[in-house]
Amino acid sequence: EQNMKAGVDLMDQMVTVLEKVSSKETAQKAVEAMKGLAPQMKKLAEAGKALGEPAKELKEKYEPQMKALQERMRKAMMDFA
Repeated sequence: EQNMKAGVDLMDQMVTVLEKVSSKETAQKAVEAMKGLAPQMKKLAEAGKALGEPAKELKEKYEPQMKALQERMRKAMMDFA
């Protein structure tokens, strides 16, 4: 469960970065921020791979948060495009 929560938290950070993009300058800042998150993403992916598929209950518990984050991400990307 700790890995799932960390994944949700990291995705929230990524979405927050994307939501701040409104110009070429803020896009460059977002690139740098994402690069800063890359080591956490890699570590989380490795941990997830080692743990295997999460239990159905965990997926169901975090699914609403993940869907909301995916929608925020989609909107942030469309707003700037």
